[in-house]
Amino acid sequence: MIKIAICDDESITLNHTKKLIENYKIKDFNIYVYKSGEELIESNNKFDTIFLDIDMMKIVSILRKLIKN
Repeated sequence: MIKIAICDDESITLNHTKKLIENYKIKDFNIYVYKSGEELIESNNKFDTIFLDIDMMKIVSILRKLIKN
């Protein structure tokens, strides 16, 4: 099972990215959506791929925490 996270503080972009991924014909994947980097980190989930909004506040600290895990 492929675990994909999408993290974006703008709902329109979040939903658009999710729909783009869902259009692929991959059957074995789960998509998790988060509206903040803090929410993503607090989930304690491990992901195969993360689509992360680079314009979000505190992006450097979010990336550091994700890389450590």
